[in-house]
Amino acid sequence: MSNIKEFTNEFFAKYVSTIREYFDTMSKSETTKNLANVKTTLLIGLNAVHRVFEFVLLKTKHIDTACYYAQQSIDYYSQYMEQICTADLLSTLNHTDAVRFVYKKTVCEIYDNDETTKAILSAFGDGNVNIEEKEIRNISDTIYRFINAYFYWDNDVFNFENRYYLAKFLDNYDNNYELFKNVLPYVEALQSRSEMSFEKYEEILKELNKIMKKQKNAVEVNKNELLLMKLYGESDTFQNKFNDSTAKDLVKWLIV
Repeated sequence: MSNIKEFTNEFFAKYVSTIREYFDTMSKSETTKNLANVKTTLLIGLNAVHRVFEFVLLKTKHIDTACYYAQQSIDYYSQYMEQICTADLLSTLNHTDAVRFVYKKTVCEIYDNDETTKAILSAFGDGNVNIEEKEIRNISDTIYRFINAYFYWDNDVFNFENRYYLAKFLDNYDNNYELFKNVLPYVEALQSRSEMSFEKYEEILKELNKIMKKQKNAVEVNKNELLLMKLYGESDTFQNKFNDSTAKDLVKWLIV
């Protein structure tokens, strides 16, 4: 890879492609997507896929290899959920057990002996893996943080179809990590201030995406400070615009 920007955008593109594939796979399972606790099921699976993608990338330094194993993890998690539902064991669904199952079927195949496999699972259990490539971890953490914010897991009104739409909307970031990263503070801040319907949230995402694409040379200095000042220092104005203005006017006021 010639430079960090190229690496980051390829990382982002393959990661987003994997997330879309994850939702495509879940959408084919009537059992899974119609579960009462589908949000929890999706979140556990997404975490498992992320952990596999990140771990393999850090070990192999090869994005396509990470993508391959992440795609495998999607299939294994889907199979795991089908087995849990068929056996009527959904109430026992455990985050750690699900991720361990996926790890055993994917990550551990990279290694040839039991001692290494035990070490990997032990490291997973602690939540710590010895990482030297801080840049990769920082990029991965930022992307995963955004993905979690983007899918708005704290909103219990959103259903599977809403989040499936959001997965497909990721195409609108044009594999551009910087564009994606610049939207993050606004998404997180707006979610912290007001609960949104899916329709409102969709409109805001579209406007953020549109305006950020136009600001190719946007100044980063104090962007977060200015955003927080508008949300909290001008809270009455914000609330009025949130309630009464179009998404276009609201986003323009926040950014400009």
